[in-house]
Amino acid sequence: MYIKLTKCSEPGWENYFSTLSSTRINLEQCLCRGCSVTQEEAHKIIEEEGLPEHEADDLLFDAKPSDYDQMTDYQKIIWMLGTACGCEYGFDIYDGDLDEVHCCG
Repeated sequence: MYIKLTKCSEPGWENYFSTLSSTRINLEQCLCRGCSVTQEEAHKIIEEEGLPEHEADDLLFDAKPSDYDQMTDYQKIIWMLGTACGCEYGFDIYDGDLDEVHCCG
């Protein structure tokens, strides 16, 4: 099995991974603060920074769900792809060996 993660917006790229864990770690690094915080952290940011209601709503919408730490790597990847940052990425899982893939990612 190998996984291809593609950044669709400019400048685009393709990266190949041999595990879901390494794919998840790479994708987590592509998320902004709003898509990376937990619900609890989002509430704290809203309170401390006094965010306007529309910004607070956006932050809470994209914040990690409370059960994020219990999710599998696959579930985390799928959740991240649904965030404002993650929606610009493609995610494909292939049968076969990563050694057979020639890439320049």
